[in-house]
Amino acid sequence: MGLVAYVDTNVLLRYIVRDGATQTAAATALLESSATLALAPVTFAEVAHTLRSFYGLSREVIIERLGMLLALPSLSRSGDVLSAALDIHSAHNVELPDALLAAQAIHLGDPRVYSFDRDFDQIPGIERIAP
Repeated sequence: MGLVAYVDTNVLLRYIVRDGATQTAAATALLESSATLALAPVTFAEVAHTLRSFYGLSREVIIERLGMLLALPSLSRSGDVLSAALDIHSAHNVELPDALLAAQAIHLGDPRVYSFDRDFDQIPGIERIAP
């Protein structure tokens, strides 16, 4: 089956936290089906943010749950940018949005990032440029 649609944060959250039987069942059926769904980087970051801010999950649990999502065959991604971002987030003390930016820059072959944030200095392959 071709690309069906992008999947929203609320569907992914129902699948991860399993609160609300009806929506959890629908999310599980979709995500574990043969559908091909697109996962946008902004949605990926929003899932992480919500798991931390609303559900109070630890960084380690969030990394594990995001990895579980990326392992689903139904979730199509643009290259391995999301996986690379999760690896950067996991291996370095870098917030997920910064890890996504770094992974995208590396993926596109121009790994220079203008930032005041010195966390980028920890990421191999990234050249942080102070404005």
